[in-house]
Formats: sequence, C-alpha cells, structure tokens
Amino acid sequence: MFHRSGSIVGPVVLIVVGAAFLLRDHFPGLAFGQLFLRYWPVLLILWGLIRLVEFYTAPAGQARSGLSTVEVSLLLVGFLLLGFIAFTMRVSHSEFGHELGIDGGGFGKWGGDWMQERFPFSAKLQQTLKPGEALWIQGQRGDVVILPSGDGQLNLEASDQVAGSTRNDAQNLFQRSQPVLREDGGHYVLQPAGNENEAITANLRLQVPPTTPIQVEVGRGDLQLSGWKAAVSLSTQRGAATVNDVQGDVHVSAHHDSVRVERVSGRVEIDGNGDDVTLADIQGPVTLSGDFSGSFSLERLAQGLQFTSSRSQLSAAGLSGSLTGDRSAMRIDSVDRLSFDTRDKEIEVNHFRGALHVRNAHGSVSVTSDTVPQEPLEIVTSQGEISLTLPAASEFALDASARRGSIESQFPVTVNDDGHLAQAHGRVGSKGPQITLETSDSTITLRKAGNGG
Repeated sequence: MFHRSGSIVGPVVLIVVGAAFLLRDHFPGLAFGQLFLRYWPVLLILWGLIRLVEFYTAPAGQARSGLSTVEVSLLLVGFLLLGFIAFTMRVSHSEFGHELGIDGGGFGKWGGDWMQERFPFSAKLQQTLKPGEALWIQGQRGDVVILPSGDGQLNLEASDQVAGSTRNDAQNLFQRSQPVLREDGGHYVLQPAGNENEAITANLRLQVPPTTPIQVEVGRGDLQLSGWKAAVSLSTQRGAATVNDVQGDVHVSAHHDSVRVERVSGRVEIDGNGDDVTLADIQGPVTLSGDFSGSFSLERLAQGLQFTSSRSQLSAAGLSGSLTGDRSAMRIDSVDRLSFDTRDKEIEVNHFRGALHVRNAHGSVSVTSDTVPQEPLEIVTSQGEISLTLPAASEFALDASARRGSIESQFPVTVNDDGHLAQAHGRVGSKGPQITLETSDSTITLRKAGNGG
C-alpha cells in the first residue's frame, strides 16, 4: 500500500500564490503589499494548523518531525522577503534610496505601487507673476511640462497620483498636499505637492510668461519646456529632459535618461550620467560633462563644443555638420579645429578645417579632408589603423611611424621598414604644415582624395 510521508505545505503555498496572482490580474486595484504586511502572521497560523492536522492524522509510526526541505526553503524566502521590505523602507527617505529609485511613495523601480494603491486627483492654481522675477519649481515625483502663456499669469494644472491604503487616506493626503506658490527673496518657489509630496506623483502642465527665468528640480520625472525667452535650468535625477526654441542660456542636469535640446540662441550646458544626448541648432557654445551611456546626435553647433567624460575629452571651435556615435564609435562631419582624446573607440572624421589633434587608444582613426591642410595634423593611436585622405595638391611635412606595423602612401614619401618599426619622414611639396601619424600593431595609410584604394 502507498503511504504518503510528505507535507502538503508546498502545494498549499503554490495554490495561495497562484490565486494571489490571478486576483491581481483581475483586480489590479488590490494593494497586495499592504495586505501582506498586515496579515502575514495568518500564513504562520495556517502553517501550524497544517502541521497539527498532519501530526494527528498520520498513520501509527509515521508521525513527521522537524521541517521538510520545502518548509526550510519557504522560511528562507520569507526571511529574505521581509529583509528586503525592511531594507527598502529604511532607505526610502535616504539619498542612497533616492539614487536607487526607491522613494517614500513606494518601491520606485523595485515595484512602484505594489505596496499601496494609487488614486487619481487633480488640482489647479492661477496667479499673476511679477515681471522679471524667476520661478523655481521643486518637485519630488512627476513630469513637468512648461509652455509660454500670453496673459502674464502662471496657470497650473496638476494630475496627481496619490498613494494610500484606502481612497479616504489618499484623499486626506491630497488635501494636505495642494500646490504651493510663494515669493522667497525676489523669486517664486513652486512646490507641486506642498511639503507632503513623498507619496504623491504630481504631473504638472504649466503656462508661464515666457520672459520668466525658470529653474526646475525634480527627483523623478520627465521635463519639457519650449518657446522661452529667458534663462532655463532643468534638473532631474531620473527622467528625460526636452528643451526647444529658447532665446537664452540653457542648463540641463539629467541622470538615467535622455536629453534633447534644439534651437537655442544662447549657451547650452549639460551634465550628469544620462542616456542619449541630442543637440541641434545651438547658436552659443556647448558644454557637455559626464558619462553618457547612450548615443550622441549633435548637429549645427555654431560656436562649437567642449565635452568631458571619464574616458574622453573633445573640443571643437565649430560644428557645421554633425557628430554621431556612442561609447564605441564616433563619426564627426564638417568640424573646425578639432581636438579629441579618447580610448577604445572607432573614430571617423570627415571634412575638417583648421588644426586637428586626435589621440586614441585601442581603436582605428579615419580622417578625410576636401581642402588642402593649412595647420598641423596629429593622429596618434595604438592597436588601430590610421587612414588619412587629403587632396592631391596637398603639401606638408610628414612624420609617421608604425611599431610592429606598416605604412602605405600614395604621396611621394620614402618608407623605411625593418620588420619592427616602419617609418616615413620627409616633405611633400615646398611648404605646408606638419603632419604626425603614430600607431602600433597596425597600418598607416596615406591616400590622395579621388584615387580610390
């Protein structure tokens, strides 16, 4: 005869977990996090009852003792889950938790509204602003869209998502967290959800006089601004920033997401550790600082670019064309006076003007010019090919070396190669700038434009 000696705790747990997920799918408003935190001791009671029933109903001589493998596993999982919840609740108000995306309104990216249900509310605010005074927006969570108004007033529409165990709790919190606008030392301060904003996601749509200097700081949320005639400063710790059509300076500090700035008459400064960066039609100088993990798309930067990261430094006096690429490759077209120091990158430069300095490590460099060079060119890399294409009428003094590599030239220069070091020194024509080319473990190729391979 078959005798069951295992426990039914495992199957019961599977049934409970499956039923919970099924209910969650059909009733998304249920706050399972709160139910678990409130009623988890019931699970221990159920476990104990199951063990008692198993003990008294087991055949003689087959009474179970100790914990089964399934029960030990459940205990470990339970302790880990409770520990994670305790850790999250502890750091939710800390700067470390803010960087992780864990904040007072829930688990942020770790679970969002799993702990509490979120209820929608809306609010409005209207006030006349004094001309010339700046507006400072301080928010914890929520997107901010800013558009120009023509009536000299600030018009605010807030669409809030308020966390709470019940709708009444959320309603009470919402009533205590109305938008606040106050004057402070010659400027206005706007708090989208007042002082009690940690459990509120306040999405704002603002209309503000476009001559008002704007500063926005949010912890989590996307920022959008367009059609402005004053200085703009946007900062988001976790969100995208989009700015266009600004007659003034723009500063953007963004982390963990993309930045797009277009059609700006003044200076543009961008810093942070974000994702994609898109810039176009900037009349003033551009400064980029930080490690951006996504792609770059820069076009028509009239006064050039200064870019600094942990692995690259780039400066250009002007960019009438484009700069595109990512962390592994970069293409630059129609650039003035380029200086680029980097590593582990494939570099292509086309139609440069003025002096050129490119220093790479562990990557190839390809440079093409459609004009005769008038200023010095220096290209240095290691374990990467150098390809330089110049007009056939170019005149220059060449100093090229390829350690454990080779040199090929369509210009009339003498190449010496002893098998370990290839060198080419000499002058092409009677005048022209100095050209320096250095690499190792690869090839240097000097071509005449229009001559093919």
